[in-house]
Amino acid sequence: MVTPLSLEDLEDLTAARVELECMALRMSIEKGDRQWEANAVAAHHLLARTPFTSSEQPSRPTDEWARVHTEFHFALIAGCPNRRILQVARSLREEAGLYQLWSVSFQRKPDRDGAAEHRALLEASVDRDAERAVLLLREHLQHTARLLQADGLHELHAPSEA
Repeated sequence: MVTPLSLEDLEDLTAARVELECMALRMSIEKGDRQWEANAVAAHHLLARTPFTSSEQPSRPTDEWARVHTEFHFALIAGCPNRRILQVARSLREEAGLYQLWSVSFQRKPDRDGAAEHRALLEASVDRDAERAVLLLREHLQHTARLLQADGLHELHAPSEA
């Protein structure tokens, strides 16, 4: 069954992602080793160095940026030893892909500095500050959803009850 894009689905998906990705991040910070840290730093480096848009398509992110963005978020939670949590978190992130295609243009809104959000998230994670990292990740995910609700999905509505 394919769930249509809707505000209701976005809210459910965001709530599930926040809980699972934050749980996985906390476990990564607690259990991740130096290799996990190195992988997260490397993934962030690629994200920071990858152009967000191209001159051919200045209004949407490049496929490469979308890929390294996903890889960065996966790298942050990869230290989580619970494979089931990781599996579900990855699945939910993949489901969020359609919404992220809508939202990614909001990275350049004046009230959002996506690069700074990612940098702060990395720093808190490798500093092993689980409380701060989880707070930052929660806000990062919820901020994207709020932008979509306010601007990106205004033409979508909850499924009709007909």
